[in-house]
Amino acid sequence: MLSCWESPCQRTLHGTNMLKVAKANKGLYMMWHLKRSGIDSDTLKNMYLSIIRPVAEYAYPVWHTSLPAYLHLALEKIQKRALFIIYGKNEYDYDYLLDQTSLLKLHKRRDDISEKFYTDMKKPTH
Repeated sequence: MLSCWESPCQRTLHGTNMLKVAKANKGLYMMWHLKRSGIDSDTLKNMYLSIIRPVAEYAYPVWHTSLPAYLHLALEKIQKRALFIIYGKNEYDYDYLLDQTSLLKLHKRRDDISEKFYTDMKKPTH
């Protein structure tokens, strides 16, 4: 439950990001069914990268720096669950799967891209 002392901006940030988490979870549920039906790992990874992750990261340069820790964790869990659906939870740990798939933790990815975005904004040609 949100407390009454939080600003409307904080409530909006919370609601918007929880909605993203819910939408991404629907995509993960669909991935789980596709995995059970025999779809290969490469197709599932492409589905995650092209359909589910963009939903979770939509407009992140705007909200990334003000995101509370619990929402960072909720967004990270989306990628963790996706990798476990694709490659199997019992066979590998999360860090190993990140290395094998050349993916970054979402927080690190958002930091890197936000830094690049800021650097590009400072260029006089922008």
